Amino acid sequence: FRIIDENRAMADPNVANASIAAGKVRSQGFEAEVSGQPQPGWDVVAGYAYNDTLYLRAPVAQVGQIFSPVTPRHSVNIFTRYAFTSPALRGFSIGGGLSYRSDFFAQSGALRITSGDYVLASAQVGYQINDQLALNLSVDNLFDKTYYEKVSGIARQNFYGEPRRVTLSLKARY
Repeated sequence: FRIIDENRAMADPNVANASIAAGKVRSQGFEAEVSGQPQPGWDVVAGYAYNDTLYLRAPVAQVGQIFSPVTPRHSVNIFTRYAFTSPALRGFSIGGGLSYRSDFFAQSGALRITSGDYVLASAQVGYQINDQLALNLSVDNLFDKTYYEKVSGIARQNFYGEPRRVTLSLKARY
């Protein structure tokens, strides 16, 4: 993808606390995802996203700088699940995944809030009771990592990510 955004609001150099339509920024990158079944019962999904943002036309100090520092440059996800096929374990499944985000930040003057890069892990165990009922236990943020999911500014909209979450579900199909 490549997005060029022209006539962005910029501080007016002649009028304090006013803006003019004169900026230009670019966001570009790519996303890829692969999924497959290496062997019967084993599913794998993996994805990667790269995002690069730059000021192209702005005040001299900003040209060539990161336009959206609150957006991670790299994101990686991988999840795998295995459904047992042997008679003794038929109906049971196990799975797990990892999610990585590179660092991102919000800055105002010399003050900066940074979310360092982080990896979150998840795990799940399931049991297909019959054709209509399935039981699943999943744990997200398995190691209870503390991290910023979003940073937006020095004084607003900075959110910690969700702590460890355990979910037990019963799904019925009819």
